[in-house]
Amino acid sequence: MRHIDADGDAYGSAMGLAQLIKDNFPQKRVFTDGKNNENLDFLGKNNQLKKEDYQNSLTIVCDTAGRERIDSQYWELASEKIKIDHHIKGDNYADCEWVDSSYAATCEMIGELAINTKLKVSKETANFLLLGIITDSGRFLYSNTTPRTFQIAAFLLEKRADLNYLNFINKILIF
Repeated sequence: MRHIDADGDAYGSAMGLAQLIKDNFPQKRVFTDGKNNENLDFLGKNNQLKKEDYQNSLTIVCDTAGRERIDSQYWELASEKIKIDHHIKGDNYADCEWVDSSYAATCEMIGELAINTKLKVSKETANFLLLGIITDSGRFLYSNTTPRTFQIAAFLLEKRADLNYLNFINKILIF
């Protein structure tokens, strides 16, 4: 999951993490939830989950500091909850939290996780993650852009993320 009114980092981190899990753990059932973003639907659509889908589940919420911004009406029904976020510490709403405001984007955090754990990163995952990094770093112009940001972006480009296409999307959508 991610926050309401998803931008590139919210969308990219939720969809990218879901694809990363699917690529590496095909036996797992992985879903994304929340309102689809008309501007980003061409990249993939969220599943429309029901209350019962959350029973005995793990929910991972990306790029969302406060519980009131989570784009799901049933997320609290999950057995376990994880929060991955790059914003300054917000609400404590998860059983496990990885919050670090030194990252430009939540997608940057997930990219580093993939690198450090040596997970397989598909082109689709790389595109989702690079989209979020481009969005929340202001196309690498904001002061939150660090050498680490470029290292992770370079890794995603090595995994065949399409920088020209993603920059084109960002220009049109103006996140």
